[in-house]
Amino acid sequence: MEELEMRTSKLLAPPDYQGSKNATGETFTQITRPGVTYCMGFDWLEFTAHADLNHLPEQPFLFQHENTGHGTKYFTELWRIDTIVHGEVLPFAELEMLPRPSFLAKNLVKVKIANRFCYSPDLHVNIENFCREYSLTFLNYTRVDLFIDVQQIARYSTNIQAFMLDCASRKLVMKGKSMKIHYSRNEVTGITWGSRSSGTSITMYNKTEEMIKKTWKPWIEQLWKESHFDMDTDVYRIEFSLKKPRNLIVDGIDQTGEDPQSLFDFTDIDLLRKFTSLLSYYYHHHFQMAYNEPGVRFSRMKRYTPLILEATPYFSTSVCVKPKSTNYTKSFIKRLAIDALFYQKKGDCLQSSFILDHVLGVVERYSLGKWFHEKFHWLNLRRSQKSVFDYINNDLIKTQMLSETQIDYSPFMPHVFNNN
Repeated sequence: MEELEMRTSKLLAPPDYQGSKNATGETFTQITRPGVTYCMGFDWLEFTAHADLNHLPEQPFLFQHENTGHGTKYFTELWRIDTIVHGEVLPFAELEMLPRPSFLAKNLVKVKIANRFCYSPDLHVNIENFCREYSLTFLNYTRVDLFIDVQQIARYSTNIQAFMLDCASRKLVMKGKSMKIHYSRNEVTGITWGSRSSGTSITMYNKTEEMIKKTWKPWIEQLWKESHFDMDTDVYRIEFSLKKPRNLIVDGIDQTGEDPQSLFDFTDIDLLRKFTSLLSYYYHHHFQMAYNEPGVRFSRMKRYTPLILEATPYFSTSVCVKPKSTNYTKSFIKRLAIDALFYQKKGDCLQSSFILDHVLGVVERYSLGKWFHEKFHWLNLRRSQKSVFDYINNDLIKTQMLSETQIDYSPFMPHVFNNN
């Protein structure tokens, strides 16, 4: 029986892009210089609000909600909010209600936007619609994460691992921030400057590897493809995590003092519309690097600029509806792949081919081609070149041949074909 070896190219899902690139929002940006591309956007968004009602609306128009049946550390109830995009029901947010601490207002709620919608082109519009439909009075953003995705940086080209090693060895230093290094064997997997609990922290890590090991997010892959990233080259992410300033405007009195975050009002729901200026400020004021010179003050060191964020912005214009993978999805694929190998070793190529086709379909649906190839290339699975109809036809031919043989041999087998 002829067999066809599985092709790796089958594992790569095609781009899932809809819509025009002539957007007017200011949510996601692609910065391009000759041979260099940067993607930028929001990755995490939380805010608080006051609920005007003691209960959620019975029949909201744009959203739907469901009680998870449990609470969180600081709230008694946790609700899942869904919305519909292109006919698909997608998680939009998590809504926490009824605070546990007695010193918090009973109508205080906390909202965390689902990661998929942090990448949507109309993020600010979606939040405004949600607040209006659920009668929420916006208070302030409690956490906003901004990111820059890169595949090459100045002086290091695509060898970003060398840049991270130089940071880890303190050949390159950052102004006024502590540094925590994350290792895996001989590689630096990530570096965090500043504390998560502080107003601003910066983390740089291999985003491609992180998504392969944890959860592959097709909406991020879609953004990379739209930005013409080389999908065979790892993408590194520089992430700015911004927390609500410790001091705010209270009773009309400005109490922010000299806090640099006071340049942006976290109590303004339209803060998201200022994405370009927001990211530019935090990059230029917090991502300041220089070549380390022992005994020399930072202001006198030779500066190093890894990225130049100056170009015409590009905006994403669609919400990706492809489902994200989970550990359960990967376990399911693993079990099916092992089953396919079992039948292949038994010589049952038809059953093995059926299972493998289903595996490849799931891999493509969840955009897990790279993960599957790295994990299971050693299985050497093969697909049969014959279809199920070929096997059915072969069985029919064999049955017909056997019937004709019995008829031909009937005169010699009277004890079997005895009409008496």
